[in-house]
Amino acid sequence: MRQSGYLPKDAPTAAEIVNKAEAPLFRSVRCDSRHVLKKHIPPHKYNLRIRSHKLILPPKDNRNFIARQLYKNIY
Repeated sequence: MRQSGYLPKDAPTAAEIVNKAEAPLFRSVRCDSRHVLKKHIPPHKYNLRIRSHKLILPPKDNRNFIARQLYKNIY
């Protein structure tokens, strides 16, 4: 759209707009117990005991909003 002259040269990119919007969205999902996406977010529990399983997080996937936010807030 910049090349066609519909947007100014200093307009934010689509990626910048998405990154700016994701943090407040994830915060609202985390804080609202009635939010429709709440069931997809694991509870925050900081338990430092030894794991009873060998499960690990799946490879990072930037295409999925929930996975992207989990990795952003964990690491």
